[in-house]
Amino acid sequence: MAHLTQIPAGATQVEVVDFYQDSQPRIIKLKATETPQRTAQNLYRKAKNQQIETTELAARAERREAEAFWCLERLEELAELPPELRALRQWRKQHALDPVTTAKAAQELPFKVFEDSGFTILVGRNAQNNDLLTQRYAHKDDLWLHAKDVTGSHVVIRHRAGQAVPAPVLERAAQLAAWYSRRKNDSLCPVTYTPKKFVRKPKGAIAGQVVVERENVVLVVPNNPFEKNG
Repeated sequence: MAHLTQIPAGATQVEVVDFYQDSQPRIIKLKATETPQRTAQNLYRKAKNQQIETTELAARAERREAEAFWCLERLEELAELPPELRALRQWRKQHALDPVTTAKAAQELPFKVFEDSGFTILVGRNAQNNDLLTQRYAHKDDLWLHAKDVTGSHVVIRHRAGQAVPAPVLERAAQLAAWYSRRKNDSLCPVTYTPKKFVRKPKGAIAGQVVVERENVVLVVPNNPFEKNG
């Protein structure tokens, strides 16, 4: 950023000093279709995203480690149980390991869930629930929606490999995003939609707050088209 004015027009690369690596020189490739300023902005954005991803991966690793320790403790307890079916059943019930209960819990999601033409649509219930949906449950290729410029539910259309989201499904999901927002009573509501990979949560942001790096907008009438079923 400090040497942008010194880069000649049409340059294909530039050598800069890397202050984070003992001031070693570093070659940055430049695109003919992109200004050096744009390249610097993109590199800065990617670096910030990498920091966010690193933090999220570290938190996920901690959760997985805690789960692993919990499982090891249960295995140790299991080895010490008396060889009686009744004791095993009591132990299993104590730790909510009953097969039926576990399968049911795995199927249930803490969001509003709608099915449309084979696509699953998830709707956040509140700010904290929005964070859970967008930051932990949504895949990078899922389609993310939100009523534009107002508070409201995050909405996610689950990605299906090899299948684009049909326009009617997108419209109904957008209607849900408008319905579960402060624009619920508007005659028309603009709704942002974008792949989840373009949605990030800034450091220190309040619950439910995100930044959208690329967006499309669709205008819809706020409505819950699944009200009879939901």
